[in-house]
Formats: sequence, C-alpha cells, structure tokens
Amino acid sequence: MSDTRTTGGDPSPENARRRFRTIAIGAVRFVVAGALLAYLIASAWQSDQFAVLTRGSIRWERFALGCLLTLGAMLLTFERWHRLAQQLGLPLRRREAFRLGFVGFVLNFVTVGTVGGDALRAVFVAARSPGKRTAAVASVLYDRIVGLVALFLVAASALWSLDLRAIAGDDPLRRTALLACRDLATALGSVGAIGLVLLSVWSGAPQLRLWNPLIRLPIVGPRIGMLLRAAFAYSGRPAALGLALGISVPVHLINALAVVAVASSLPIERPSVLVHLGTVPIAHLAGVLPLPGGIGAFEGVLGWLYEAAAETPEAGEHGLLVAFGVRLTTLFVAAIGIVIQLVERRRGAGVAREIGATAPAASNASEPPV
Repeated sequence: MSDTRTTGGDPSPENARRRFRTIAIGAVRFVVAGALLAYLIASAWQSDQFAVLTRGSIRWERFALGCLLTLGAMLLTFERWHRLAQQLGLPLRRREAFRLGFVGFVLNFVTVGTVGGDALRAVFVAARSPGKRTAAVASVLYDRIVGLVALFLVAASALWSLDLRAIAGDDPLRRTALLACRDLATALGSVGAIGLVLLSVWSGAPQLRLWNPLIRLPIVGPRIGMLLRAAFAYSGRPAALGLALGISVPVHLINALAVVAVASSLPIERPSVLVHLGTVPIAHLAGVLPLPGGIGAFEGVLGWLYEAAAETPEAGEHGLLVAFGVRLTTLFVAAIGIVIQLVERRRGAGVAREIGATAPAASNASEPPV
C-alpha cells in the first residue's frame, strides 16, 4: 500500500482534477498569449514596421541603456518589497528579496499553473515566518497595490500635461479613447491614493468584526478574511505608505525612460518623453493581465497608444516595433533570474527546497490577532 506521506502527493480524484484544471488553464494562457503575439508580429510585418531596421543602424549603446534602466526599475521594486516586509517585522534579508524577485519574475513567464511570482514570494516568507502568514501575504499585496496606484498617478499626471484634443485632431474615436484613458487613470489613482492615506492613518484594524458577515460566507469567506487582515496589516503605518510611494513613482518614471531609450536606439521618429510617461504606465497595466509575463497585451496596448498619442503620425508609426524591443529588455532581466536560480540550485539552496524545509513549522503555527 502506498503512503501519500512518502510520495508527497495526494492521489485523490479531486486532487487530480484540480491539477488537470490548473494545467489546462495555464495551457490556455500560453495559447492565447502566443496567438496574440503572432497576430501582432504579423500586423507589424504587413505594415512594414520591421523594414525600417534595414534603412538605418541600431544604436546598441542606447538599447543597452534601456536594458539597464529596466533592470534598475526591477531592482527598485524588489527593494520596495524588502522594506515593506521589514515594516511588519518579517525576517527577509535584502539578498533573499532580490533573489525571490528575480525567480518570481521568471515564473511569470514560464509557469503553466496559477502560482506566479507574487504567490511564490508570499509562500516563501510565510514558510520562513511561523505565525506571520497574514503579514507575509500583506507585504506582497500592499507592494502590488501601491505600485498600481503610483502607476495611475504617473500616467494621469502626464496625460493631463498633454493637449489630448489637439493630438487627436478631428478623429472622435481617438479623442474619446485618450480622454477615457486620462479620466480612468485619474479616477483610479485618486481613489487608490485616498484609500491608502486613510488606511495609513487609521489604526482601527481590530474593528475587523464589522466585516464578519463577509468573512463567514461559505467557500469565499476565509479568503476574504485573509485579504482583509492583510489589508489592515499596514493600518496606522504612514511611514510604510510614504516609503512605498517614494519608491514606486521613480519605478514608473524609469520604466518610461527605458522605453524612450529603446525607441531612441531605433532608426525611427519617436513621440516625446511626456507622451511616454502617459502611455507606458497604461501599457504596463495591460501587462498584468493573466497571460505569461503579460506577453501580447503589453505590446498591443503600447502599439495602439503610440499611434493614438504621438504628436505626429510619423512618431506613432512604429509602436509595435518599440514594444518588441522593450520585450527584449524584460527577457534580459528574466535571463538574470534564470542564472541566479541555476546558481542557487547548484549551491543546494533552491527556492522550492527552502520552502519545503520550513513549511511544516509555518503550517503548524497559529495566526496572531491583527
């Protein structure tokens, strides 16, 4: 008779169905991303966007600058999470935060299941922090939310600085779309910022009992309770909000400048830096769609916004080409993550092994009150 404790798996039919469903969903994500990317490449090919590469030389030093800027922005996000984890007393060293950040970034590209980079970070810290599972989830959740709010604020500020009506000219569809992007970014950024400020100055986390009707719901109740406890973990901590926003805004500025550097490396006319500040954050927002690494969504949105927001038709012609170049810079960062993980495996310190070694202690620990 086989023992599931020795095999490390659950042979039940329900578990098998769950695994099949996870793999099927992951496979669909890859198929959709591949189909979308193939469509965008075909569109760029038909519009002769690639032909421009034969009419001029690529300035590789500017492309290298784009890679370095992308890497710098990524490192800042890892540092932001490291600081937020420290705010909650989680034993996360900077080296571990950076290593998990790189490995998680690679996971977002290659995972077939539903466990992405954010889940990896939360699981790792929870396994290393007995009794602080909620704090581990909170550090990742807050890191992601503050980053998104800063993204909206940067995009809204830039879009309000542009004369979108003059850019759109007599095209009503283009004008409506640009104004909608500006208004949506403004609304989401404002609501998110106000919510974060209120949360940071309010120390009423124990009043979670007000949410008991939601927490007691069947099936989804426990998950809602976990999210609420995580959300309130940073209540009464204005320094955490200031720190996270102080890092997040430069991250999005650097990401926009990375796109400018890539565009400048190509023999094309490009939009202004201000247009990039307004469009690149929105394109990165599309990149968080449930596709491997956001592949296809980012390229499609950036290509469309380039054409819609550029000051001249010539400056907006090659958005897809620029987006493909930016994708290469992210693959450069992913390659660093692969190297780091290979080195760690050779040292016997792979992330999965470390989680497995500490998970029993974490799973047996009781959750303290928020």
